[in-house]
Amino acid sequence: MASLERDGFSLTLSDDLAWIDEYQWTPVEQTKEYLSEGALAIQEGTKQAGRPITLEGGQFVFESHDVVVALIDELAISAGKQYTLTLVDGRIFTVVFDHEKGAIDGAVPEFFRKRSHGDNTLHSLTLRFITV
Repeated sequence: MASLERDGFSLTLSDDLAWIDEYQWTPVEQTKEYLSEGALAIQEGTKQAGRPITLEGGQFVFESHDVVVALIDELAISAGKQYTLTLVDGRIFTVVFDHEKGAIDGAVPEFFRKRSHGDNTLHSLTLRFITV
């Protein structure tokens, strides 16, 4: 079960959220520069933090209570707060919301906007975090 926690608060996330950029990051940073005599200078280092974790509902929507989506929106405006993110496979990360890329995107597909679902509205959801 995926969850987001901070200060004793725990929010269960949908198990349908997939980590879409898991393999698009490398822990090695490298810069290359040619020196004035033509030699190539290469500097490498290992990143200490900053891995993006983008969780997305995919092309298909899932049911989520409006209250939960509103609560996630509220958490996203909490600048500088660190959270413990536990993924469905049990991996645990300390994260902050990635406000630079838009911490949260949520959409209700047009087809479902015309239907009444009470407190259950169909959403697609994207959550963007950075490891710290």
